[in-house]
Parts: sequence; C-alpha cells; structure tokens
Amino acid sequence: DDNDDNDLRFFKVTGGPSNPAMSEEGFISIGTAWPQNAGNLGPQSGSAARIDLGFDWVQSAVWRNGLLYFSQSFALPSGSTPNTATIQIASCNPVTNTVVEAFRYNTDQNTMYSYANLTVNESGDWIISSAKFTSTSFPSAAVSVRRNGTNTFTETIFKAGEDWYNLPAADGRNRWGDYTTAAIDPSDDNSVWVAAPYSGLRSNPNNTNGTWGTWWAKICTGNCPLTTVVNTIQQPGTMKKFEASFSVIGVNEIKPGADIKFDAGTRIVLQNGFKAVAGSRVRMFIEGCR
Repeated sequence: DDNDDNDLRFFKVTGGPSNPAMSEEGFISIGTAWPQNAGNLGPQSGSAARIDLGFDWVQSAVWRNGLLYFSQSFALPSGSTPNTATIQIASCNPVTNTVVEAFRYNTDQNTMYSYANLTVNESGDWIISSAKFTSTSFPSAAVSVRRNGTNTFTETIFKAGEDWYNLPAADGRNRWGDYTTAAIDPSDDNSVWVAAPYSGLRSNPNNTNGTWGTWWAKICTGNCPLTTVVNTIQQPGTMKKFEASFSVIGVNEIKPGADIKFDAGTRIVLQNGFKAVAGSRVRMFIEGCR
C-alpha cells in the first residue's frame, strides 16, 4: 500500500472489453510494517559484496478454493536502514477482507530470501520458489513445500550457486535475476514446475563481476506409491495419470479418445496383452517419482 506500511489492497475489474472499470475493494493488514526497497542485503560466500534483494512487489497471486493465495519478499525492519530480507506468504478472503493464514520465513543477517513465487495445487499443497542467500554459500535456487494439513515447510536447494556474484549497476545496486516462478503442471493439477536464479561461474576467476543463470525443477506430488498395477480398460474421454516408483501395466486396453499418462521413477512394465487402440494417446515417462 505504501512505504513502511503492512497493508495489501484488493482491486476488482468489472465490465467488458469496451467498458472496463477498476475499483478498490478493501485491504488486509499482516504483521509488522515493511519498507518498499530491500537494496543490497543478500549475503554470499567468497565476497563481501551483498546482492540487491528487490522491492516488496507481490509477484504471484493464486485464486483457489475460494481463497486468494499470494507471496511477496521484503526487507525488515521498517524504516530507512533495513538489515534483513524475508518472504511472506498468506491466504486471505478478499470478499470479507480477512487473513486466513500468514507466514514469514525466519531470517537473519547471515540467511535471507527474496523473489518469492507461490502456487497451490489440487491437493492444497503450497509450493514456494525463491532465491536463497547465506554467508556460507553462493546464491542458490530454493523451493519450499507445505503439504496440505500441516504447518511444516520443507526446503530443498534445487540448484546450488556456483560462484560469488558482484556486478553493480550505475546506481550501486548489485542487481541480478529479479524473478522466480512456480506453475502447476496441467497434466495432473498436482506436480509443480519451479524456476529460480542462481549464481553461475565467473568466466575469469580473477575478475570482480559475475554471472547468473536460471534453473528449472519439477516438484512431485508426494502421493507416490512404490508400485501400481493397472489392469482396467480406459474408456473414450478418460484422462488419467498413473504415478508410482514402479508401474506394471497389465491386460489393459486404451480406447480411442482416451488420454493416459504413466509416470514412474524406475521402471514401467508393459505386460502381454497391453493394447493402445488407434486414436488413443498414451505417454510414458521416467521422471523421478520416488
């Protein structure tokens, strides 16, 4: 809403393409206030140079199950000299202007996060992509997952930084990759693809600048049995995904117009009798489930 505030405002667009109108609907307040700009706060190993952690923009908002979910990064404390940066994620009801849940990552001057992007899958899991900065590691791509029904966030570094980074702009800000993403896989409405920046190898170890790259990863649904056996006939109009570490496809007929995906971690066995009729679509992947 404003600098050194803790409000987030809702707006609504109504009307058609020829007569759109935007109106302010209300606001929510969460926790303590924060400033707009983090500046060069992100710590890193190998260099005293700190990395710019951006602004307090809300970079993702997801409408699901009657709630609006969002994430943002910002510095703390409020005022002119913040000394750390964190991620805030929340779910809220914009109709009643109420907060349902809100969380902030624990940070200090040696561990910070920025550029958060959140999505929510069909199972109600929260998946948050971000960049992570610590004084003992290079800037890395991180993802945190909260399974539905729990309050535990499990963090994974899906691409570790490779070198330190220092490439300040004319205004002194040590800018690098400003964005991450988290997107639901439409094939199952559960798996999530994430992308985030990491610090790459400097082309010349003696120079004082750096490079950064973007890394992708797939987050499994977590609902992955060790073995699945499929023996049913898949009828026209069927769209299904079968996922397990080890998949056995038995006496199974895929009818025309059916769209089936088998996703395994180690092996897919097609037993004698398997039949995919012309006009059906069958896809098989070894993508690391379990």
